[in-house]
Amino acid sequence: MKLVMLYDDEVVSAVIEDVTEIREEDGTLYWTDINEYHARCSDNPLRYVVVSDEMDIRKGFRNPDPVQLLNIYKQRKINEIKEACKKDILNGFISPTTGHHYAFSETDQLNFAMQLTLLSSGNGKNSTLWKTEDSGIVAHSLEALHAICKESEDFKRGKLEKCWQLQNKVEGCITTQEVEQVVW
Repeated sequence: MKLVMLYDDEVVSAVIEDVTEIREEDGTLYWTDINEYHARCSDNPLRYVVVSDEMDIRKGFRNPDPVQLLNIYKQRKINEIKEACKKDILNGFISPTTGHHYAFSETDQLNFAMQLTLLSSGNGKNSTLWKTEDSGIVAHSLEALHAICKESEDFKRGKLEKCWQLQNKVEGCITTQEVEQVVW
C-alpha cells in the first residue's frame, strides 16, 4: 500500500510506497516499509491517506473514488477508536471494593494475574502489598485481590465491548459524515 502525506487536504507532499504497517499514536504517525525501514511524522494537523498500490497518485485527490475514500475514512476512524480504547484501559480503574485507583498498564495486568495465581495456590500467604495510584502501597487480602481482579476484568471487558460496538457502527456507515460522527 501507499501512504500519501497531504498538505491542505489536497496537495500531495510525499508518497511512501510499499508500506506494510501504519499506526497513529498520540498525534504521531508511524510506518514501516517492506525494507523494515521505520519512520514517523508528527506534523500538526496530521493529514494522510492510505491507498492501494494500484492507485495512480499522479491523478491527485480532487476526485477520488468515493468508495475508496469512504473505506479510508472508516479505517482511520477504527484506528482512532482502537487507540482511544487502549488509552482508556491503560489509564487504569477505580475499584468499587477498595475505592483505590489502580494502574493498568500491560505489565500491571500481568502482575495482577501472577499475584492472584500465587496467592490462590495455597502458599500460606493470605495477603499482599499492592501499589495504588492514590494511596501508595496498601495491604490487600486474598478476597480483596480476587474482587479487584474481577473488577479489572469487568472494566477492561466494558472498554473492549464499547470498542467493538463502535467499530461495527463505523463499518455500517455509508457516508464520510456518518463516520466522523462516531466518537469514543
